[in-house]
Amino acid sequence: MADLEEMYSAAGRYHLLQLNNLSRQEVAQMIMKTMALQEHQFTDEMVDSVYKQSLGMPRIANDLVGELKDKDREGSQLIASGNTE
Repeated sequence: MADLEEMYSAAGRYHLLQLNNLSRQEVAQMIMKTMALQEHQFTDEMVDSVYKQSLGMPRIANDLVGELKDKDREGSQLIASGNTE
């Protein structure tokens, strides 16, 4: 793997990107922005379900928030189930 990174980095075709885990507040902001909600419109339970299941990992949190948005459209309970596949 290191050889590939070195080869493509030298050619300007590889850029290392590291994302830190999201904080609980950042997960709350993600929910608000994705679902077009105001702060008073989402619950701690919604934030906790995404934050605890994703452990703050951005990609997983994004998938779980997408699931919440789908559930909102369907009128289901707005708790992320963790079935992101």
